[in-house]
Amino acid sequence: MSKLVTAVQDIAISQGTLTITDAPAAPGLEEIREVLVELGITSLLALPLSDGQDQMGVLLLAQNTRGAGTPPTWSCSKPSANRL
Repeated sequence: MSKLVTAVQDIAISQGTLTITDAPAAPGLEEIREVLVELGITSLLALPLSDGQDQMGVLLLAQNTRGAGTPPTWSCSKPSANRL
């Protein structure tokens, strides 16, 4: 699990919010494909967390659809300061 979090955090920090609906087939996640398959993770949403210029971590949501239907489709938009 730590390998998954570390890899996704690095990508989210460098690229911004990640929405991945087919995680095992996603380009850029090759190094953790085995972990994704082992955990049954099919989709990911990752939000980098920061305090000003300091990176604090990542909020990671993963969908495990082993035996379930179609993975969900996630979309995101930048939150407004008024909604926080």
